[in-house]
Amino acid sequence: MKRIIGLVMGCLVLVACGSPRPPEAISSSSPAQPQEMGFPETMVFEGRGQSQEFSSSRKLAYQDVMRQAIVKILGERDYTAQKTSIDGQFLANEAQFSPYILQKEWTSTKRDENGNLVLALKATIATKKLREDLRSAGFLTTAPSSSPTTQPSSGSPQRENSGVEMDLSGVDISGLSLLIFYNPEALQKTGDPDAERYARRAIQLLNQEFLQSGLEVIDLEAAERVLKEKNLLQEEARGNVGLGLLIAQQVHAELYGEVTPTVSYRAGTTAHVILDCKLYVRTGGRVIASIQKGGEEYDSASLEASVTASMRDAVKKVSKDLFINLKKYVKDGRFYTVRLIEVGSARDASAFAGTVSKLERVKSVKQTLYSKNDRTAEFEIQFQGSPNELMEIIFDGVTAKPGFESLDLFTLRGNELIFTMQ
Repeated sequence: MKRIIGLVMGCLVLVACGSPRPPEAISSSSPAQPQEMGFPETMVFEGRGQSQEFSSSRKLAYQDVMRQAIVKILGERDYTAQKTSIDGQFLANEAQFSPYILQKEWTSTKRDENGNLVLALKATIATKKLREDLRSAGFLTTAPSSSPTTQPSSGSPQRENSGVEMDLSGVDISGLSLLIFYNPEALQKTGDPDAERYARRAIQLLNQEFLQSGLEVIDLEAAERVLKEKNLLQEEARGNVGLGLLIAQQVHAELYGEVTPTVSYRAGTTAHVILDCKLYVRTGGRVIASIQKGGEEYDSASLEASVTASMRDAVKKVSKDLFINLKKYVKDGRFYTVRLIEVGSARDASAFAGTVSKLERVKSVKQTLYSKNDRTAEFEIQFQGSPNELMEIIFDGVTAKPGFESLDLFTLRGNELIFTMQ
C-alpha cells in the first residue's frame, strides 16, 4: 500500500512540475519580488559544484544554490549590478551561507572525463530570512527607481527596515568615546595563524576612520599598554568578560567594539577580506551594531598587498555603517549608568527614578540594582544628550525635591555618573 501511495505522489509531483528543469532554474532571472507579504519562508533549489577536491566541489554546490536563491529574490539584473559586494557578504565562506541552508540532499556524485568531482545538490533555502538580510545589508529596495548599488551616506537621511526615513544629518557623534579591540577566541576559530596580525591592522584602519569623524578613540598601543599593566589577560581567562570590555572599563570608554577578520586566499596572491564588527555600550553591554562587510577581492603583486587592499575596502564599508548606527544611537538617546550611593532607603531610590523619568529628554529610566547593605542604587537611563547635560538636568530636577537637597556628583567617567546623597 505504501509503495502505491509513493508512486501516486511521484506522478503528481511530475505533473505539477511539467518541465525537465527545476522551477528555480525557470524563474531565476525573474525580477525581484515586490511584496513583503506572502513571500515564501522557504524554497527549494538545485545546484552543482565541480572541482578536483570534494571540499571545493561541496562549497561550490552550496554557493550555486544560494546564488540562485539570491537571484530569485533580487532579480538577475540587480544581482549582477551588486555581484561583488553580495558575494563577499553572503557567499564567500560557509559561515555566511550555512544558516540559510535548512535541508540538503546530494542527488548525484560522479567524476567527469577530466577527473573532476561533480556534486549535484538539492537544498531548501530560508528565502524569507535571506530576503530580510539582503534588505538589511542594503541590497534590496522596493522603490522602483532607486539604484541597488547606492547606499545612503552617513550625513544623509537613512532608510530603516520599516521604510521610514530618519534624518541624521544634524546628529553630532564627536563626543562619543570608543575602543575597538579583538577577541582572541574568535580569532582562533578562524584557523588563520595571521588572524591576530590582520585584526590589529583592521583596528588601526578603523581608528583612522573614526578619528577623521571626531570620535574620541583609544588607540591600539594605549589599549595594549593597559592590557599589560593591569594583567587583564589573566582576568579574562578567569571569567566570561572579553578583553575589549575589560580594557574599556579601565579607560572608561562609552562604547567598545570587537573586530574579527576572515581572510580567504586564492591563486597565490589573490585575497579577500571580510570584517565582522560588533559594537556595545560599555555599561550594560547593550548592542549598538553588528556589521559584517567584505572588501573587493584583489590580486596584487604580493599576497600582503592584496590583503591590505581588500581590508581597506572592508574597513570603509564597516565604518560607514558604524557611523550610521552611532548617529541613530545618539539621536534615539545614549544609555547611561547612574549610580546613587549613600542612599537612605529603597523608597528614596524609587523616588529618584521617578523624578528623573519626568525630566526633559529622558527617554527611559530602569533601576538595575538596589543594595540595602551597601546603600547603593543603580539605574540605566536613556537620555538624548551628553553626560554633562544629563548631570545638569539631574541637579536641577532632583535637588529641588525634598530629601535630595544634599545630592552631589561623586564621579563622572564616560557614560557613568555617580552621585552621593551626602
